[in-house]
Amino acid sequence: RFPTNRDLDAVTTEYPILVMRTCFHVGALNSRAMELLGIGRDTVDRYGEYAERWPDGSPNGVVKEIVLDDIKCNLPAPGPNQLLDKLIPTVDRDATVLPGHGYSTTIVQELQNNPFLRYE
Repeated sequence: RFPTNRDLDAVTTEYPILVMRTCFHVGALNSRAMELLGIGRDTVDRYGEYAERWPDGSPNGVVKEIVLDDIKCNLPAPGPNQLLDKLIPTVDRDATVLPGHGYSTTIVQELQNNPFLRYE
């Protein structure tokens, strides 16, 4: 089964949580995330089959397809520098770790000198 708002509320109700299945077609929200998104007992019907409910009719935090797509479109996205700050150390690490696990080829792009990415 998918985690529900009750499962995620056990982690935190202070911060919003969105957990997505690897296919990115199904997600689960905690109560704080539903509150911020305006998903509640009075609004869940507008989402039809794309927002699951508890037997009492209240949303259980499981959202699918178009509802999840709308949520994903409105998430704050990191900028290029934030992405590169994470990517470059990962590539450096993988270039030394992966050969020890049997990977013989690693392609590394020179990101810092790419004219389209003004990384400083």
